[in-house]
Amino acid sequence: MTIASSLPADEIASLLEADFLELNPEQRKVVVHDRGPLLVIAGPGSGKTRCLTLRAMNLLLLGKAIPSELVLCTYTEKAAYEMQDRVYEIAKSVGYNKDIAQMQIGTRSLSPLRKPLKGFQV
Repeated sequence: MTIASSLPADEIASLLEADFLELNPEQRKVVVHDRGPLLVIAGPGSGKTRCLTLRAMNLLLLGKAIPSELVLCTYTEKAAYEMQDRVYEIAKSVGYNKDIAQMQIGTRSLSPLRKPLKGFQV
């Protein structure tokens, strides 16, 4: 996994600690990164989606971002829907009850999904 960022961080929301401990060191760097955009390049099955969705929830739980400030993108629409589902699952599992419908999740062209999280609230 290649991470394009020069600014380290190390804060993890307590509600995500169990998930965080299951990650390898490179994946942990992705999840705790909280200073600006982050580009992650990795092969299939490397945990990119898990890391990015955990990163988004970490930022939300720590109050470092609001849903409308987050943009999660991937290469295919299928993968974008999977990412959307995982964000929902994580939010539900940690009891995040704020509206995350404004989070933009889509393909690498940055076009949001045709079926966004309408009025999503856990």
